[in-house]
Amino acid sequence: MISAPRIFIDTNILFYAYSDDPKRDTAWLFLENSHYISIQTLNEFARSAHRKLGLDWPTIERITADTAMRATEVFPLTLTIHQKGIELAERHRVGIYDALQLSCALKHDGTLFISEDMQDGMVIEELLTIHNPFV
Repeated sequence: MISAPRIFIDTNILFYAYSDDPKRDTAWLFLENSHYISIQTLNEFARSAHRKLGLDWPTIERITADTAMRATEVFPLTLTIHQKGIELAERHRVGIYDALQLSCALKHDGTLFISEDMQDGMVIEELLTIHNPFV
């Protein structure tokens, strides 16, 4: 039996969903369906939303709460995830914040990671496939 992919989304998906970028509608497709995120995703979004979108903190708090409610589950960062993230950053030559999200996805049986920040089709640890929905 083939099981459904366990989809994790990257911060850039949230960013586009709450911006006026033309990629917004595509981003919302992922938020409206079953998906998982890590606390790292919410942390990065809060920073980017404040700096790049100019959103105030109460708005960011509302959006992150809504995002957490839409997610099938939100996973915490742990020391184990942090340590594996550093290993992934070095091995796959990705930024540390991306690597932390990848590490979280691997820890929680993710099979598909939606992001435009990494190479479309790249496979991490022979388990997690990166998919860029904007290519």
